[in-house]
Amino acid sequence: MGHGLEAVETMIGLRYATAAYATEGHPPATILSRLNMLLCRTGTVTTATAVIATYRPGTGQLRWARAGHPPLLLADGDRATTCLPNPQGPLLGVFPAASLAQQSHQLLPGHSVLLYTDGLIKRGPLDEGIDLLSDRIAGGQPAAVLGQLDFDAAGDDACTLLAQRIA
Repeated sequence: MGHGLEAVETMIGLRYATAAYATEGHPPATILSRLNMLLCRTGTVTTATAVIATYRPGTGQLRWARAGHPPLLLADGDRATTCLPNPQGPLLGVFPAASLAQQSHQLLPGHSVLLYTDGLIKRGPLDEGIDLLSDRIAGGQPAAVLGQLDFDAAGDDACTLLAQRIA
């Protein structure tokens, strides 16, 4: 949460911790739980959102967990949907014993997944922003989709990761 050096410092620490937990082989929900405990123990009022996902190219298996972060979007070539009812989980750094759930989905050839920060959807109500983003990625090829995204509209940091499974 926030901008400036304190937020950057916290995010860098969380990034390194994420890499360490992932290297140890923990699943996404466990990584988020550990990040949450780490942030709760810092004694600051800093919070963060996160989504952790793993992907197995050989099987197309996508597993993820999220804490306070917008839902992943899945596109099957014709339409895009949010990965709900995946529980969002609370912001990291708020509740030390927060329960963070994990979900999985099999991407078929031609299907895409979009992970994004809230800077892409802050134009109004979040549901409307997510719907607009879904419309933009439905049926498109990854390069064309990225050209349709408006990274400046919200006046906030914006980042995306778009991946498509190929045959």
